[in-house]
Amino acid sequence: MVAAFTVSQWTKLCGAMGRPELLDDPRFASVVLRAKNIKDLEMIIEEWLRSFEQIDEAIELMECAGVACCKIRSTYEVANDHVLWDCGSLVEIPTQPSFKELKAIKARGPWIKYSKTPAEMLRAPDLGEHNYEILGKYGWSKEKIDEKEAAWSSGFKKE
Repeated sequence: MVAAFTVSQWTKLCGAMGRPELLDDPRFASVVLRAKNIKDLEMIIEEWLRSFEQIDEAIELMECAGVACCKIRSTYEVANDHVLWDCGSLVEIPTQPSFKELKAIKARGPWIKYSKTPAEMLRAPDLGEHNYEILGKYGWSKEKIDEKEAAWSSGFKKE
């Protein structure tokens, strides 16, 4: 991704691409005109990017020139980034006991980290897992809950 919205960034990008003549091209004379002619501009930038063996080479060149840019990573690359796992941005969350074939899922960890109250990612409850606890608070007896559970689950296959 390349972000060259300001005159300064646009100038640096043209320099990094070795295309100073683009600074005088009337199609790209302002940010409004660059947006209006984005298809032409994308073709020029993409053609330049295709000239590199590896995208990292182009990113390094743009970073050295002071152009705001970054590589868009695939889901696989993000999911396997050890830095994201090490800092807790990615976590494994156990699945419900009813999920026999899958013991855990990969998920985004908590975004906000507090020193005294760390967030914990917990599994979702199984269907009806907390019926006794919750309905009991409303005065339901175990027998009444069992009766209702039987009625509620009559259409569901139990394993």
